[in-house]
Amino acid sequence: MWTCNDYVRNARVADADAALWDSMAEDAMRRAEFYREKAAQRRRDGQDYREQAERRHAESAAAQEGSTA
Repeated sequence: MWTCNDYVRNARVADADAALWDSMAEDAMRRAEFYREKAAQRRRDGQDYREQAERRHAESAAAQEGSTA
């Protein structure tokens, strides 16, 4: 048979456990935001690289046309 103190102790343990889960959820949200920012940065990097490749390709094509003309 549980005593009143058992219920009080279990309530405190449950509260501490809930606080721990809240803390882990907050940490997960911060990490998720960090990863979203990293993904967005890499998308921007990829777009920059594509634009640079297109420019270099156009410059190279123009230089070849100029040398063959």
